[in-house]
Amino acid sequence: MVDLVGASVSAVSPPVRRPRLKANAKLYGATCAVLCWAAMLPLAFFLPKFFDLNPFTVRGAAAPAVAGLIAAAVLSGTALIFRGRRRGIDLVICCGAGVYSAWIAMVLWTSLHGTPFGFAGLVGDMQRMSAMATRYATTSASTDHFVTSLPSEYPPLYHWIIGRSAAVTGIPAWRLLGDAEVITVSLAVLAAFLLWRMLVPSGAALAIAAFGIVAYGEPLKPFAVLAAAVFTPWVIASFVTRSPWRMHWAWSGLIGGGLILLYQGYFMYAGIGLLLIVGVNLWSAASRRRYLSHCAGVLAVALIVSSWFLVPYASVLLAEGGQATAMAWVNTAIADGQFPFLQLTLIGLLQLAGLFGAVWYRLTAFWAAPVIMLVVGAYAYYAVMGIGFLQDGGGRQMHYVVRIASPVLAAAGVLTVAAVARTVARAGGPAFGRPGSGMCALLVVALAAGTAYADRWSPNMRRDWQNRWTYLGGAPNEAVVAHQEPLPSGQYPPYGPEEGRTSRFPALDISRTVRGWGQERPLTLSYDERLFSYLPWPGYVGVDRTSANSLVRWDDRHAEVRLLAQTRDARAFVARAAATRFGPIDLFVLRRSGSRWTWLDVAFDPGQFDTRFFLVRQDLPHGTVIALRKPELAVKAVP
Repeated sequence: MVDLVGASVSAVSPPVRRPRLKANAKLYGATCAVLCWAAMLPLAFFLPKFFDLNPFTVRGAAAPAVAGLIAAAVLSGTALIFRGRRRGIDLVICCGAGVYSAWIAMVLWTSLHGTPFGFAGLVGDMQRMSAMATRYATTSASTDHFVTSLPSEYPPLYHWIIGRSAAVTGIPAWRLLGDAEVITVSLAVLAAFLLWRMLVPSGAALAIAAFGIVAYGEPLKPFAVLAAAVFTPWVIASFVTRSPWRMHWAWSGLIGGGLILLYQGYFMYAGIGLLLIVGVNLWSAASRRRYLSHCAGVLAVALIVSSWFLVPYASVLLAEGGQATAMAWVNTAIADGQFPFLQLTLIGLLQLAGLFGAVWYRLTAFWAAPVIMLVVGAYAYYAVMGIGFLQDGGGRQMHYVVRIASPVLAAAGVLTVAAVARTVARAGGPAFGRPGSGMCALLVVALAAGTAYADRWSPNMRRDWQNRWTYLGGAPNEAVVAHQEPLPSGQYPPYGPEEGRTSRFPALDISRTVRGWGQERPLTLSYDERLFSYLPWPGYVGVDRTSANSLVRWDDRHAEVRLLAQTRDARAFVARAAATRFGPIDLFVLRRSGSRWTWLDVAFDPGQFDTRFFLVRQDLPHGTVIALRKPELAVKAVP
């Protein structure tokens, strides 16, 4: 058998002695994968638009499967031409990896066809994601998505690229978010393949990349998906002395810095495991001094690359402190779903096989011991943070452990299955090693992984032949919600179901009114964070306490808003609004609730916004009220 099953050679025997392709063949294969991906990605983008593939119809849902089968047939035919030629088959698999990565993009783009939003629209975290991108359309420096005077605590690279792209193209950043999600997830598959291919044969690398996004491939946070895809092979190539490919410290540091900028959380969740890997390999290194020098070089380059993010954050944190309110978030996944390898699903069984395989091959395979240490380190974080959770109820991001443990075990599962298959093939003789069996196995892997991923991220509602809505299970998923988010104008995308639509927010009306009053970017207190998704206005504080930047000091700002609301005299109120502890509030975007105007749990009296001191508009849709402190200069009439 070829390639996929042959991957087990490196999984069982010492990797240094494994026959490898020549360096130029490695380069040719990587080039083929990248070129095929680059060539097929525009096709994946335009096909849903050209055929107007409504994702809520059977036609739209079936289109990616049809395209995938056509691509599989072409690649299979090409493989037959190179039958028996190892390098030719390797190039076909590399091309297949590029095509598969682009096909994943088609699956996601088809799900989003008809809506300008990304997955989940602007619900929950997506308000913050889009606000970050909108903010970076106006600045290149690390900055908080709401409070622009503070540096970012959230990894900025992904949103920075979207924001700067918006500044160059003139397209609003929130409109680029969906395309960025799709391209980044597709890139994660390609990047995982390219890095794993330097460690194991191409077939195994493709299988790992395919199942990796099934294990964790959430397009809402594609930067975390890309970081998860790259993290494990980067760790092995950078710090495992028995690895068949040792990455140069400069390249390793460059990738490490990129990982910090993409999603630094994995260094926290898997930090204990990473330290174990470094410690064990330092102990067994032929030259400990050289190994320490290598690690120091990696760390130095990584810190330099990420310094534009880390240095401003650390400086403000050390000087002013912060309030880690985000650590208080409690997700139900803390109790449910933290052990995916115990679930009776295809990916769960694969991960369970990976867990057993890592233990079985820990002494003979270069990948097994690092897998064990990364998984143990991740669950050690869960256990340590769990002690604090039991004490004060703060979630401490424990539920994110699965983001690193799940793809690590999936990769181990692929290598374990390959090792067992190789052993069976050798023991069974020619009957178990017929030419083409490895390619057939790889096609089955791609089919299984692709189907699982497409089922999860395609709309789980569909119109039947009588144009009635059919639920495919559970509540509307993120693909459905993307079609239920209203545009700034108040209109809704054309294909999504009317039931369950997200409520409108008059962002466009607010923008026009405030500009008519002569203000471009007032510092704003808004009851809905979608305002900052659309408009690059500075904010006083966000609404969600458990997603706030520690440097914002959310609790203190919330208390300041409460004190402001308790100031009943109109003249004293406007004076306090102009000089709060954290700076002025120029614009209030509040929601009418009975006779009061509210922001979160704080109620204001309409009389506080005396028209001598404020420009007020109360006729906006959906109970929205805005009040702008009068500037010193003359203002235009309200439109």
